[in-house]
Amino acid sequence: MTKFLTLKHWQLFILLVGIPLIVEFIMFGFAFSSRDMRVFFYFFPVLMILSLGLFFSWFYSLGANLFKR
Repeated sequence: MTKFLTLKHWQLFILLVGIPLIVEFIMFGFAFSSRDMRVFFYFFPVLMILSLGLFFSWFYSLGANLFKR
């Protein structure tokens, strides 16, 4: 878990914000071009679970290592 704490600020931003945003734009583009919103409704919950899992694991690593200090 200390891997999150050794990341630079821009790496953490790309991991937590950049990748989910790009994937969401791709999903929106595919859903609107094919006019089939089922793709969006299948992959959006998976994307949100992965994004929030990364975000909360970052919070956990911060809290656990700050508690030690």
